[in-house]
Amino acid sequence: DDALSRCPVCRARFRGSRECGRCGADLWPLMRLQARAWRAREDARRALDRGDTAHALELAALAQGLCATRPGERLLAILEWWKAR
Repeated sequence: DDALSRCPVCRARFRGSRECGRCGADLWPLMRLQARAWRAREDARRALDRGDTAHALELAALAQGLCATRPGERLLAILEWWKAR
């Protein structure tokens, strides 16, 4: 997602640094949220592999709440569909 790879202050692209190269904004909190969301999605996939769809749904929803992505949206939709079956 393009919005996730840009500084929320000045919209410059991330360059792998904790500080925006253009405006100097501290990007560390945003990077931590993105990493936490990624881990939650990975944990959701592992829970799904184990057959624990309820826990997978919780984790996928948490991840989307932290940092929404298109793949996360698809994962959450699949899990919600599975739960409704």
